[in-house]
Amino acid sequence: TGLGRQITDDAVFINLQHRTRPEETELLTGLARSGLRLDWARLFDGTGARKVDLPTYAFDRRHFWLLDDEPSGDPTAIGVAGAGHPLLGAVVAAPRSGGVVLTGRLSVGSTPWVADHEVLGEVLLPGTAFVELALRAGDEVGCDLVDELTLQAPLVFPGRGTVAVQVVVDGADEAGRYPVAVYSRGDGADGEWAQHAAGFLTAAQARPEPADLTAWPPPGAEEVDVTDLYDTLHDRGYGYGPTFRALRAAWRHDGVVYAEVAVPEQAHAEAQRFGIHPALLDATMHALGFGALGEGDSDPGTLMPFSWEGVTLHTAGVDTVRVRLAPTGATSVSLELADDTGAPVASVRSMTLRPVAAGRSGDDAGRALFEIVWTPAATPDTAATGLVAWATDVREVPAADAVVVRLDAVGGPLPGDTAVAALDLVHAWLGRPELAASKLVVLTRGAVAVRPGEDVDLAVAPVWGLIRAA
Repeated sequence: TGLGRQITDDAVFINLQHRTRPEETELLTGLARSGLRLDWARLFDGTGARKVDLPTYAFDRRHFWLLDDEPSGDPTAIGVAGAGHPLLGAVVAAPRSGGVVLTGRLSVGSTPWVADHEVLGEVLLPGTAFVELALRAGDEVGCDLVDELTLQAPLVFPGRGTVAVQVVVDGADEAGRYPVAVYSRGDGADGEWAQHAAGFLTAAQARPEPADLTAWPPPGAEEVDVTDLYDTLHDRGYGYGPTFRALRAAWRHDGVVYAEVAVPEQAHAEAQRFGIHPALLDATMHALGFGALGEGDSDPGTLMPFSWEGVTLHTAGVDTVRVRLAPTGATSVSLELADDTGAPVASVRSMTLRPVAAGRSGDDAGRALFEIVWTPAATPDTAATGLVAWATDVREVPAADAVVVRLDAVGGPLPGDTAVAALDLVHAWLGRPELAASKLVVLTRGAVAVRPGEDVDLAVAPVWGLIRAA
């Protein structure tokens, strides 16, 4: 900066003119912000400068607004227990049934690794996350086995906003199994809950001996080149980001596929908070095309997990696994997971996959985003039904179940003249109490784009917002 400075053990001396340059002022304020004590009185000696009182509010350090990054508080303060899980916030026990409800709120912002899981152009919560949620729910009711879990509809993440999630466990049935289901709904408390998965939890009676994965790579297995794996998966509709690109190596032997999977280093700490990280378990299935479901050069299409049976977690919080995938049917496999020493991590008796077509990853009830779909409607035969009246002025229209008024753009001098005409229409309607049982239908043209590429009439478009608000 061209400033002459002498640094000693306990002071910094800066030679300044009384009229400082901008870079000198920036240096001084930076020093002050870093905690150094500056002798301002000496700086202004001989300049005639004097102290003045500061304005009150701008320098008042008391905040009167809510900050988004403030913690939401201790859940025990409102009578519930903390879930201690990255996807769940609280646990509520049902005293009489013996069931439990686990709740959470998810978003791409709070769980950024979800954005790395895209299928056919949509960001989905991976099916392995539903397994993880079921395993966590089993901990609350003393069950260490997900006996079965069927995925009914994907959870599609919105680009913005959050999704509320609930894992509901009912009381045990006569066989000692606890029904479990996973639900979600978007922002707001008025939306319908969509069910994504349902199944049963139970306590494992006798666990089968897990596969021995101590010897690694597996003796006699042929190594498979995985260099182009994720390019191939992308062509099949899987848009995997860095967190899910976790397959490191693969081998096959007599129809059985072995693989080594490790989440990236930045996800190691987060993996310790899960029973098994959904990205880690999902990545174990990326090797299916190497032989567990047929020959590696065949194209099975875009497959998604449909059902899980006999899921047991032996060791929690690992970030690297060895996996053995063996076919149990035409579209199903068993999985055995071990850590990098060969110690058992998880077992899956059977996991079944089903193909999904583009645009059919879930129905409307399972989607977190909704859209308007336009369906052509025939003009009603008013002479035959007598239930609909068409009018241009509602001041004299006869009572009917529905009164349809066509409102085109009004050629006034101001852009808002059409909206003013709509407001007059609403006032006239509300001024006729005999029409209280009727429904007013305002027919517009060009107010919205019904088909892609259509122009919108900006004079008429505000009518929609006005009528909806009214």
